[in-house]
Amino acid sequence: MATVSEAVRTAARQFSDAGLASPLNDARWLMAYALAGQGNADSPRTPAGLTEVFAAGGAPEPVIFAEWVARRVRREPLQHIVGAAPFFGYDLYSDSRGFIPRPETELLTEYALGKIRGWLERAAAEPKLRPADGVVRVVDLCAGPGTIGLALAAQLAEFLREQAPAGSGDYRWLRRIEVTGIELDPAAVELGQENLTYFRRAGLLGEQLDVRLVEGDVRDLGLLDTLGLSGRAQLLVANPPYVPSGSRTDVETGADPAIAVFSGDDGLELMPHVATAIMRAAAPGAPVAVEHDDATGDQTREILIAAGLSDVEKKQDFAGRDRFVVGRATSPQASQ
Repeated sequence: MATVSEAVRTAARQFSDAGLASPLNDARWLMAYALAGQGNADSPRTPAGLTEVFAAGGAPEPVIFAEWVARRVRREPLQHIVGAAPFFGYDLYSDSRGFIPRPETELLTEYALGKIRGWLERAAAEPKLRPADGVVRVVDLCAGPGTIGLALAAQLAEFLREQAPAGSGDYRWLRRIEVTGIELDPAAVELGQENLTYFRRAGLLGEQLDVRLVEGDVRDLGLLDTLGLSGRAQLLVANPPYVPSGSRTDVETGADPAIAVFSGDDGLELMPHVATAIMRAAAPGAPVAVEHDDATGDQTREILIAAGLSDVEKKQDFAGRDRFVVGRATSPQASQ
């Protein structure tokens, strides 16, 4: 039987021969999960650290590793192979039911988190900003398996534990933070519910975070009314499908549900509806962040402006490509 180090080198050669873009990284990634052991119904599989992988170099390779390598050679996504995906420091279940979390989306999440944390800090000092019912609302449109919404919820729970323990100081007005994800695909909602259950079981959400994932269409504005969201959200994010229907995609992207990837001939079919839903749900001055295809930043910006958003700007990803657009709901009393 090969050692861990030998197995990683062999896998990297196989991946290189198969034309994978990052053969050594993929081999190490799979080995990190193989060394960590099984995931279970209570939590997704989590990887061993890179130091642990190197330290285990002389140990026998895990039995599962060869099977995983064969699946990766066939271009199955890494996340589907191990059944888990890291995102924003958290582990999520990942399989063919939902869109695989991308590192680029962490930039949008970081931006949105900074905005809502800043708003909470201002609301602690300025009572006029506070919702009358003491509920702060975050809306995640086209939520998929809950990727952005759950990361924001967990981060906000941590913020409240550190900065605003329940009932303390200037945060006594805050009853709870409500995060609502809306997703059309029932399979993705099912996967998202599994992620939500894990986050709750792991204690990542706390007592003041109320998270719900709802099966619904962002084009149905009545749904926002039914959910009690119209004109009440302090933060809105969206990662809608945005790839043109005729586009060629890599094999890994082809493993994502088509409903989460493609949006008409130009990739923008759903975007005006997303913009309209944002304006319907947004409280005055609420910050907004919407991900888009790297070729449609200007068009997405114009769509959001036409819908009524102000201060609309393009933001870039790690490679310097246009990746998401930010703005705020127009209001003469805008506070953010």
